[in-house]
Formats: sequence, structure tokens, C-alpha cells
Amino acid sequence: MSSSRDTTQDPVCAALGDSWYGTSSSPSLPLLQSPRRSSLTFFERVLMRRRSSSQSAFDAHGSLGLNLLSCPSDPLLDMVFVHGLGGGSTKTWCASEDPTLFWPKAWLPRESGFHHVRIHSYGYDSAWTSSKAAPTINIHDFGQQLLERLRNSHEIANSKTNPIIFVAHSMGGLVVKQAYVLARQDPSCSDLAKRMEAMFFLATPHGGTDLAQTLNNILRVSFALPTRSYISNLSRQNELLSMLTESFRHYASDISLYSFYESRPTDLYARSEVIVPKNSAVMGHHHERHAMLDADHRNVCKFHSPSDPNYIAVREALGSVMDTILGRISAKNVHETTRAMRQIESYLGMPARPDDDLKNVKESRIEGSCEWFAERDAFQRWADPDSADPSSVYWVSANPATGKSVLSGYVINALTDLSLDCSYYFFRHGDKDKSTVSGCLRSLLYQMALRSADVRQMLLSMMEKAVSLDKDDCKVIWRKQVWPIISHMSTAGTVRYWVFDALDECAGFEPLFSIMASLDRNPRVRILITSRRLPEITRQFAGLQKGANCAPSVYAEEISLEDTNTDIRLYLEGSRYKFHVGDESQKTRFTDRILDKSEGCFLWVRLVLDELALAWSIRDVERILDEVPQQMDPLYSRAINIMSSRSRPNRDLTRAILTWIVCAVRPLTVVELQEALKLDLDAEVPELETAIASLCAQLVHVDKTGRAMIVHLTARTFLTDDHLDSEFRVNTKLGHLRLAASCLHYLVSDQMKVARGRRFKRKQSQPLARSPFAKYACLEFAEHLRHTTSSLSSVSTGLYKFLNSNVLSWIEFVAAAGNLSALTRTANSVNAYLQRHIQNSSPLGEFVFLTRNWVIDLHRIVAGFGPNLLACPCAIYWLIPPFCPKSSAIATTATSQFKRITVTGLEDEGWNDRLACIDSHDKSALTVACGDTVFAVGYNTGSIILHHNSTCLPWKTLEHGSPVYSLLFDSASTHIISAGRRDIKVWELDSGLKLWTLGVTHDVMNIAITEDGKEIMATDKSHTFTSWKLQTGVFERSLSWSEKMKFHDEGGFRRPPLTAALSPDSSLLAVVYRGRPICLYDLDDDIPHGLVSREGNPTAQGLGTNTSPASLVFNVRKDSHLLAAAYEDGDLCLYDYEDLIPLKTIEVNAQIVACSPDGLTLVTGNSAGMVQLLEFDTLQLLYRVNAAD
Repeated sequence: MSSSRDTTQDPVCAALGDSWYGTSSSPSLPLLQSPRRSSLTFFERVLMRRRSSSQSAFDAHGSLGLNLLSCPSDPLLDMVFVHGLGGGSTKTWCASEDPTLFWPKAWLPRESGFHHVRIHSYGYDSAWTSSKAAPTINIHDFGQQLLERLRNSHEIANSKTNPIIFVAHSMGGLVVKQAYVLARQDPSCSDLAKRMEAMFFLATPHGGTDLAQTLNNILRVSFALPTRSYISNLSRQNELLSMLTESFRHYASDISLYSFYESRPTDLYARSEVIVPKNSAVMGHHHERHAMLDADHRNVCKFHSPSDPNYIAVREALGSVMDTILGRISAKNVHETTRAMRQIESYLGMPARPDDDLKNVKESRIEGSCEWFAERDAFQRWADPDSADPSSVYWVSANPATGKSVLSGYVINALTDLSLDCSYYFFRHGDKDKSTVSGCLRSLLYQMALRSADVRQMLLSMMEKAVSLDKDDCKVIWRKQVWPIISHMSTAGTVRYWVFDALDECAGFEPLFSIMASLDRNPRVRILITSRRLPEITRQFAGLQKGANCAPSVYAEEISLEDTNTDIRLYLEGSRYKFHVGDESQKTRFTDRILDKSEGCFLWVRLVLDELALAWSIRDVERILDEVPQQMDPLYSRAINIMSSRSRPNRDLTRAILTWIVCAVRPLTVVELQEALKLDLDAEVPELETAIASLCAQLVHVDKTGRAMIVHLTARTFLTDDHLDSEFRVNTKLGHLRLAASCLHYLVSDQMKVARGRRFKRKQSQPLARSPFAKYACLEFAEHLRHTTSSLSSVSTGLYKFLNSNVLSWIEFVAAAGNLSALTRTANSVNAYLQRHIQNSSPLGEFVFLTRNWVIDLHRIVAGFGPNLLACPCAIYWLIPPFCPKSSAIATTATSQFKRITVTGLEDEGWNDRLACIDSHDKSALTVACGDTVFAVGYNTGSIILHHNSTCLPWKTLEHGSPVYSLLFDSASTHIISAGRRDIKVWELDSGLKLWTLGVTHDVMNIAITEDGKEIMATDKSHTFTSWKLQTGVFERSLSWSEKMKFHDEGGFRRPPLTAALSPDSSLLAVVYRGRPICLYDLDDDIPHGLVSREGNPTAQGLGTNTSPASLVFNVRKDSHLLAAAYEDGDLCLYDYEDLIPLKTIEVNAQIVACSPDGLTLVTGNSAGMVQLLEFDTLQLLYRVNAAD
């Protein structure tokens, strides 16, 4: 007899279990023809059709154990499906071998109210006809097995408070009850038992069934197999079933119970019979709810469509119980989430909600448009989280104004409709807050935190550890914040989708490609990008695709004219109401003419329709369609001509509006723009939104969030073109001058003044009544200074007046906004303006002196008092100035304007570079390393002392056990590696635990970590390179360069190396020997790479010469081929290690060198305590610090 699970088994054999194709009294309805409670979207139907047609990878029966079906970003509840006798973790819940009918996975996660439910399906070996089945296994064993699987589940164990709901069919209900009883009786499972809050039973034989004995008889007679204990447990008279019923009765009142019973008989050869009657399927507990399902035993858990009445009944029952459970915990969760998101929003410096742009493009989309894209096979593979080998990066390119942003919005909505984890970003040129990669990454973090409690907790933990966030440095944000979160979350199995719109509008998009390259072929992160097909973007994508074998796969697609025309026709059909004249045939002719002339440009169509909306005769419509040019630039010229025909006052207002909108560093709201124009023109425009619509000839529009914006990037380019001969051309330099003057006008106004002697009132954070324009003026005025000309005195006069009057209240305003980076940005911008001013006028004078002092002071205030200022912004008036040098600008200003405390004993030596001094007493410091929040000092005594970066106070001490010569933090600053003379140790920072120790046979010269942070590398004086796994210390590989890198004059003696350095990508090793050139060795190919020497000819060096480097460092940038070497005689030399040539040598008395994380700065030090900062590429001195000073 066959023991396989097939669909032709005796119907009685499947009566208490499941079969795929049992006779159903309900007709089989195609899924795609049945509407849902909330109807399926077009893309959902397409994706289901795709999955249904590709069943080869579908496991029809289902796996044993706990199988994760759906995992939202922020699960609040776990739901576990348990099959019955002869069933499977998939088979039981599927009406046929069609993955789209597996309703716990295909339908339930998409339902309203189920978006925070994590769904599992549990499988156990209940194949009772199998010859391998153990005859002594009973329901108690199955229940114990289920309990252990729940206890050992990573997802369920980590969510320590999430309630658990069970949905069980037939015998599975008894297994669930047994697991619950065992959990209640085991003290070690008490927490897990408390989380089990509800059970749903589908035709479970709580009172037993008369068919149990029949099934065992069939085993003996038909299959010649022994009886099964778990089948005997189903008998009405079975002792174990009676004990389970009695035990469960004591605990049943603590959970919600819902029992469904079958109403139709199941066909059993010559007869039909109800397998589990109502009196057995309903337990009779006073709080138990029960309902009938119009199905037989086999199909009570299988549904043919989301509109199946039985499915709706089960779904609504689940929803009602879930609402009660989630309602109890939601208030607390909402409060905690809101509080956490406020902190995170402040930490990330989010200037605007990320969904504002999405709302705009969503409202711009016409029903039915963009659906051609959903039919693309490549997009379906990219969007389907279960698809095999999808492209990691999907690039969609098109001409300007062809609907790329609307397409991005469609993709975002399609993914979110499927309850997939989707984050997005709309780049916008001319908006400082929305045109940078750093802003994009911060928005991704915010959106992931909004959806995931784990991400929120990780960000809050970073804040508690004072992990700094450089809001303008995308590489640092990726390394410190995003990558650690992505790495941690990748183990959860959730696919994350990122959609980036209009990459061509990003200022400096190159780092984004480095970020994508670092993701490798990570199927857990999928990225879709839209942009124009610019040559530089095309090159970047080509380079990404041609990377290493592990580089992300890229699929590129260009939107065709036919695709765009399909959507334009839909748009025109939906806009026929704008034609005030003509019958239907004439309107059809109008739309056909517009479509023919549009050349696929949505913006052109929209502008033409807006003009046609003002036409009230057939002749006017025909005239407009005849006159309107096909290209955008001629269309813009037509708008210019219209604006030029207006009166002089209206032209002045139009010119001012265009200047503000084009030159503003972020879009201004209508209210902000009203106040700005009042300062600029000294006139009020009460109905500004109406004025914009009337005066600006469609070049400017007000979006749904009330922001006044240029209609498109092409319009901005047209208006700022130097060849445009029009009074409405925007000269950006003069425009920035105009905006800077208006901002400074506000900053010196009475609204920014602070009354004397109000420090205590101000300490209560009573907000002043300020203009809506205040935030823009305070945070952005310096950006306009940076872009404007310095030849006119109006700005310098305003700046001087501001620095002499309201500068302290401005600092308070910025600090209250929680973003001190605005102070440093302002200092840099003002300094750049000052340098241009000095070139055009005298470097002397009160203005230059005052401005230069404030540039210095702003940097010092942030560095020395940043946390204090954020905690109490009003401290800038009375608490911070006394601790500043008396000659500083801030101390002078505060003394003349405000009462303050007096501090004695401070010497007025001006600002110096020392923030703190650490006295090591009788210990000698041998090495230093800096992480994100702490720095480490290694001593000759073997101690490693960790100090907080912000305060320099000691945090904890690690004991290496021998003198510490090298220290290194990993990229996430979660581990530190210490190296003594001949040992290497790895420590976990938070716990201080030593993970592992490795002994080496020769002195360690250098330690490093691979780019992905997974391996530690070391070189030692036996001419050997070795690597190990960071987490485990398991040996990875080793090679020796000794035999392949010999010098002809050495004979049999080989000197030991002095020092070594590893390139950032771990592919190249630089080794120093006494009296020899620097030796470069290719670690990937295990061959010498070449020699470099400051003498130019490496072969000129030999034994006896003393030209050895004392320290080496590679530049960390991937696009750089620079190697810096500090020689024993103090020379500093820069090499190109690919071309093997020296580039520059200077004498700076350097003995040790290091590279900044961004690769821009080279730092040198010597035993005299001098630290010098140089530009890495040129060795130009930037700054010098002397310990003696």
C-alpha cells in the first residue's frame, strides 16, 4: 500500500482531515472574478494571476513546524493556524493547488484591520496512513510539540507582549487546547500562556466523533498498519480526551473562544454524514461564541474567493475578537509611539512629512493610468516578495514632464495596498530639504520607524548612547544609522521596498550609487528609481551593473511614447469637463488634437487644458489649439508674453513672486510668501493664491499642502537661462541678494528683539508671537548669503546690524528648533560671504572684525555648549556667555544687553582647541581609537579605558592583559578590537564582554576590518596576512608574501617588516621594510603589485639606507588611489598606488598619519604633541593644534 499523501485516498480517510479536491456543494468561483469587501486593486489581481500561473515553487502540502506567512513591520498580534488529521500547514487552508487560494497568506494580510497581525501556519506529522507514523504518538505529544515550537520561535519570543490567537481545524483544535493546558501548568511558560488570548475552532471534535474507531479499522484492514493513538483520542469515550476537556475547563474562562460547526454532510462512499456534529463542535462554555458555516467538514476551512460567505464569516469573527484585543493595547501603543516619534523626528531633523508629495501625485493620477506598468513582467518580479531572483534595482527613465512622479506614486500605493514595507522619497530640485541624499536617508529612517517598533527602539537606543547624526553627511548617516538597522532587520525575512522619484533633481546623487553597491545582491532590499535619462546617471547605473559579482542586479526600462499616450488619453477623457463648448464629437476631436501635439508631455497637456478652460467659443478653442506651440520652451515664452502685457504694478508683483519661488531654498507656503513679499515690496497681498493664479500664467501653482511652487523643473531652467531676454528672467545672484536682504530685514526687526531681564520668564519657554516667515528667515538666510554677490553694501549693512542686535535671540530660536547644525552652516556661509567681501573691499574695519569673531564663536558655541543649549535655549543670554572668553563676540554682546551670572578664575586667553585633558597618572597611553559615541585609550598596563565623546568622562574599563598597541572600532561601534604584541581580542561594547582571543606567533603590525564588518584582518612580522570572522573568531584565510616579494640584494637573510597598512577594500597591502621602498601586495590575486619610493626610483634604495616610513594610511574613498606615508625624518609623502608614482613630498615633522572617515582630511601627529590637519589630495595645511598651547 502506498503511504504517500495523495488526493485519491478513501473519502473516509480524509473525512477528519483535508483533501485538495473533495466534492464541494458550493461551486468553485474564480478568484479574480469575485469582489472583496474592499475590492482588489488592479496590481493585486495581476500579481495573483502571476502567482497562480507559476505554481512550480509552491509547496502544496506545507512544511512541518512553525511557518511564517506574513510579517508586518510593526506586528502587534500573532495568529497561528493549526491543521487537523491528515492535513498540512498549507494544504488544509487551500481549496486547490493554487497559491492565490492559500487564504491565511494571500488574503488575510491584505484585509483592513489585519495590517499589524503576524501570521504563522503550524505543521505536524498527522499523516495517519503513512507507514512511518508512530502508533504511540497522541494528542498530548502533539500539544507538547506545538508549545515547544512556540517557545523557540524567534519572532514570538522577541515580541514579549504580543497576544496570540489560534485558528484550528478539526483535530488541530485539540492540539491547541492541549498546548494551552500544558503552558498554564508549567511555571516556566506562564508569560507565554498569558499571551494566548483567543482560540477559533473550525469543526473541532471537542466531544469526540463516532468515526474514530472506523478510521483505525481502516488502517488495520486496508493498510495493514497498527492503530494510531491520536486517532483513538478522538473517540467519544477516550480517557485522554476526557482529561483534556476537564483540564481545559479550569482555564477556559481566561481566553476568548469561538467555535464554528459544519452544516453539510461529507460524502463517504455510499453514504453522507456530518463528521463533527454541533453537539461535539461546541463546548458549551458560557462565554463561548459559536456559528454555523455552510460547508462540509472538509471544506469548512477552504474558501474559493474573498467573497465566499464562509470566508467573510470567519474573517469578521477574527476581526471582532482582534478589535477587542488590539483596542485594549492600542491606547498605550499609540501614546508610546507618538512620544517616540516626536523624539525621533527631532533627532533626524525632519523638516516636512514624507507623505505630502505622495498626496499630491496620488490626486494627480487618473483611475486606470499607469496600469500598463503593472503588466510588466520585470516589475512583477521586482514587486513580488516571493519571486525568485528579482532585480535589486529597477530604473525607470523618461523625458521631462511625462508622468514619472505619478508612476512612482502608483508603485508606492500598489506596494502599500499589498501591506508591503515600502518607504519612498521624492527629490525636488530647488528645495534644500528635498534635494539631497542625506535628506532621503533621514526620511527612510523616519518612515521605517513609523512602521516598526524595532526600528524605533534602535533609533531611541542610538539617541540614548548619544550617537551623533550629521544631518548633511549622507555617508555618515548610512554608516552610523541606516546600515546597522538594515543589517539587524534583514534577519526578519521582510522585504523592504524603497522608491526614489526624480533622481535627476537630487543635488549630488553619486553617494546613492555607492550605497546601492554596498547592499550587494540583497533580496531583502529592493529599490525603484525614476529619473530623466541623463548621461551622468546612465554612467552611474552602468558602473553599478558592471561591479563585482556580488553587485546588485539592475533592470533598466525607458517609458515609451505609447505608454505615456495611453495615460494622457485617460487624463484627457477625465478632463472633458474643461471644454465649455462643443458636442461630444467635437470634444473628441479636441482631445485627439491635444494628444497628437503633446508628444507624451503631461505638463504640456495640463497647461493647454488650463488655457482651454477659459475659452467660451469654438473659435477660441480652435485658435488656442492652432497657436499653442508643441515644445515646452515656446509654451513658456507664450506665458512670458502674457505676463508682459499686464500693468506695471502687476508685472512688479509677478517678478517678485517668480524671484522668491525660484530662489527660495525650500518651497514657501502661501502664508510665508505673503509675509516675505510684505518685507520685500513693503506692500500686502491679501489674496495671494488668487494673485498667483491670475498673474503667473500657469508657471506657478499652489499644491495641496499650500506651498507655492514652480510648475516644473523645466520652467525653472527656462526662467534662469542667461539667454532669456525678458524682464521676468530670474538672475539668481541678484535674486539671492534680494531674499537675503529681506531675511535680514526681518532678523533686525522688533519681532526678533528680546526684552531685558526676562530670563526667568523665558526659561518657561513662553513662545513669542512671531511672523510665519520667522522660521524661514532664521534657518535659511545664510544660504542666500552664500549664493549672493558681495559687491553691494546692502547685505553687509544688514548683516552688521543683525550681528550687533538680535543675534542672541536668533541663536535661541535655532536651538529651540532642535537643529544646531543650522548654526554651523550659517557660520560657514557667513564666512564664505566674508571672504568674498574682503576681496572687494578692505580686510579691516568693524564689520570684518565683528563678523569674523561671530563665525568663530558660532562654531565654538556648538562644540562647547551644544547639549546645554538644546536643553535650555534661553541659556544663550545669561548662562553660556560667562564661560566664554571675555573678548569673544558672544561675551561682549551679552554683557552689553543682558544681566548674567559672574564667573571668576577664568583666564581670558581667547578660544583654544582643548576641550578636555585626561591625566593618565602612572600609565602611558600607547594607542587611541574613536567610535561613534565613545573613544578608547589603550595603555602600557593592559587597560583600555572608554570615554564618552561628548563629555570625555570615563565610561568603562576593559582589561586586555598586556600592553595595548592597537585599537579599532567596527563600523557600527558595537565592538572594539584590541591588539597586544602577539594577541588579538574582540569585545562587545555594551556588555564589556570579551567575545574571543587569538594568539599569534609574531608581533602584530596592523589590524583592520572588512568593509562589510564581518571579518577582522591582521598582518604580523612573519610576513603573513590573516583574517577571522568577527563574531566567532573562526579562521578565514591566510597568506604569506615573503617568497613573492624579495629584493635581489638580500641573499638568505630577510629583514622583518616594520609596519603595514591595508586598503579600505582589503584588496591591497602596503608593507614597510627598513631601508626599502614601500612594497604593495595584491591580496586578491596573491601577487606583488609594485613598489613606490619618495626618491622616485624604488630600485635606487638598498640595504643601509635610512628612508623608512614610520606610518602609512590609504585614503578611504573608493574613487581615490592615494597612499600617504610619514617618514622617520619627518617628511610626508603622497603616492598614487595604482600608477606607482610619488605625487608630493613636504616637510611637516609627521610621525603618524590617519585619514578622516570621508577621505577628505589627512591628520598627522608627532611626539611633540603637534596635530596637523591637511587636505588629503593636496597636502595643503588646514589647521594645526599644539599641545603646548
